[in-house]
Amino acid sequence: MLNIDWNTILDKIPPNAGEPDVEDKFVKPLLAALGFSDDEWVQQFATGKGEEDFAARKNDGNDRFSFSKINPYLLFEVKGIVAGNTVINLSETSPKYKQTKEQLKKYLLAPNCQTAQWGIITNSIYIQLFRRHGKVVIPATRIFFIDKSNINEIVNYIRLLIANPPKALTVCIYNDKGGVGKTTTAINLAAILAKNKKKVLVVDFDPQQADLTESLGLEEGKVKLSNCLAERTLNVRDTIRTFKLVDKSRKEVKVFDFIPSDSGLAKIKTIKTVFSL
Repeated sequence: MLNIDWNTILDKIPPNAGEPDVEDKFVKPLLAALGFSDDEWVQQFATGKGEEDFAARKNDGNDRFSFSKINPYLLFEVKGIVAGNTVINLSETSPKYKQTKEQLKKYLLAPNCQTAQWGIITNSIYIQLFRRHGKVVIPATRIFFIDKSNINEIVNYIRLLIANPPKALTVCIYNDKGGVGKTTTAINLAAILAKNKKKVLVVDFDPQQADLTESLGLEEGKVKLSNCLAERTLNVRDTIRTFKLVDKSRKEVKVFDFIPSDSGLAKIKTIKTVFSL
């Protein structure tokens, strides 16, 4: 792996750096650190819905991405630290963060980016990786605040993710408040995905109410999810139940797979402490 002196790189980025400075002094070394050579990335990539700041892809035989400029794998939406006299705040709650995220999403879903799987937003102070699944773009990491103490860890983590993309899309439906539609949303989302020929596994991780398990009318099997969390030799596949419906011909039809909640999940905090899940 390429050895990059991030301390020196960060020192060379002026506190009032505009977008060109961030691109030259930060993003280009970052591309090298992520494993892309000089002929595996381009600037001002034509997405079909505007020009993205950077696009990258590993070369395929004689197909050099910097020459062909087709089938990108990774996009970059880059901002400066300062634009004019305005500081660019990319923290998660800022309006600029939301705007930048939407820009990246637009480009990832653009006509010339159908092969793109990843996107990054950064201004050298903040950085976040996004994953594209079909027409869905979701955060793959939290928004990281960059400093000299964590830059190597962040870059290595992003490199690992983009080199080994997970095959499944994971959706977590969570809210501390009751009665907001978590159960209904989960069931309807699972059903529509299954109707569209997707393989779906629904997991009820609520040990208190287990409304999803009760709504589907399924009971836990001999092997429970809590058992698998406490005993790693067990196969979690053995916890999976099948949710079925009866069609008009009175034939049982599989809708999706399901892992029920169980009372042992109430001990999950203890389990997390012991196994560092």
